[in-house]
Amino acid sequence: MLIAIITYKFSCDYAYNSIISIIFAYQNFRNNPTFLSEVYSWFMVLSLSPLIIKSFNKESLSSSIISILILVSFIPTTTLIAHDGTYKFEYLILMHLYWFFFLAANIYFPKIILKNYDSRWLKNVYKYLTVILCATVVFVSWKYTGLRFHFGLFDVYELRTEARGYEVSFVLGYFSTFSDNLLPVLLVYFLFRKKYTVAVIVVGVILLNFGISATKQILFLLFLSIFGYLFVRSLKVIRLYIFAFLFLIYACIFEFLLFGTIFISNFSIYRIFFIPAKLHYVYYDFFSVRELDYFRQSALKYFIESPYKQNLGFILGDYDIGDITARANNGLFSDSYMNLGFVGVFIFPFIVVLILKILDGASKGLSERILFIVTSSISFVLLGLPFTTALFSAGIIVLIFILYTLPRRNLIVK
Repeated sequence: MLIAIITYKFSCDYAYNSIISIIFAYQNFRNNPTFLSEVYSWFMVLSLSPLIIKSFNKESLSSSIISILILVSFIPTTTLIAHDGTYKFEYLILMHLYWFFFLAANIYFPKIILKNYDSRWLKNVYKYLTVILCATVVFVSWKYTGLRFHFGLFDVYELRTEARGYEVSFVLGYFSTFSDNLLPVLLVYFLFRKKYTVAVIVVGVILLNFGISATKQILFLLFLSIFGYLFVRSLKVIRLYIFAFLFLIYACIFEFLLFGTIFISNFSIYRIFFIPAKLHYVYYDFFSVRELDYFRQSALKYFIESPYKQNLGFILGDYDIGDITARANNGLFSDSYMNLGFVGVFIFPFIVVLILKILDGASKGLSERILFIVTSSISFVLLGLPFTTALFSAGIIVLIFILYTLPRRNLIVK
């Protein structure tokens, strides 16, 4: 596994050096390595590799999620560190500590087992919630888009700009956001229970949902939910993620070398790997000399006014590339530093892992097919959103409740 990790690191470095730093140099993807930046980059990977390997080898939902985050966040972050000698040493230390605490907490925190429940109402809550989520999506789509189905991937920013102008009520807004991440999970459960008519309806609603805001993650999770249902039989599949991502990286490299195009890169390593990795330093650089937010634009926004009058995602997008319409949302290290500064590095990893261990307990006894889509959904939510936003707005808290109350009777685990 160590050889696979080293190979993966080399591959990320090569893809960044030969594609990203060239094509996207105008977005501050720099390529000015120094001897020290390259050495420290590898020091981060090798020093944490024992914990990384243990995470890969643990068969649990929490370890599966963290394994994906290692591949799409931690290692690409070390790639950027290697290729930019201007990064402050304090940032390197804080990033190193953040991932050390994150990985160590996952290894040594026990799974949190939740007590069994006995309630007929709770056993049907997933059905009620499915109806509410589907009705919400259909209503919002009907009111604001005329029940629009949209399948294009290149004009999504126009639809997103349009969606920001929708005056959706507080409650509808939350349920609409929940549907992005919860409906794919419910879809797999209905497929598993052979309720194919309901599953087809849910697929239609998910496609309708993409037509509202054109968030690519909606389509991506739909694909993964169907893929997981058809092919996943064990959480050991997470060990194959490193080879799947390696294949993706090589596909990007070969496309660029052979055809001079970046279609695959644009929708994969550029957006999923390197933009979030770059934003970590953007957040650090911005908040290291400015007032921290202290959750005033997230958990405390209804109680305390933030000193930043505009959404911080847009502020950071303007700070990074000079585009006030670019929304630079980010999670993990960025979130911890934005809200609590260096103190957040010592607190946030443990809080995130605690929630993941609760997810372990809530999902006990469920099929690996369901856990696969949960793993994918939670990974990308944590990657791109502040943690409190992920908990409440993106629906992690609701997902925990759904997983806990899903009926296990006659549910074969494999």
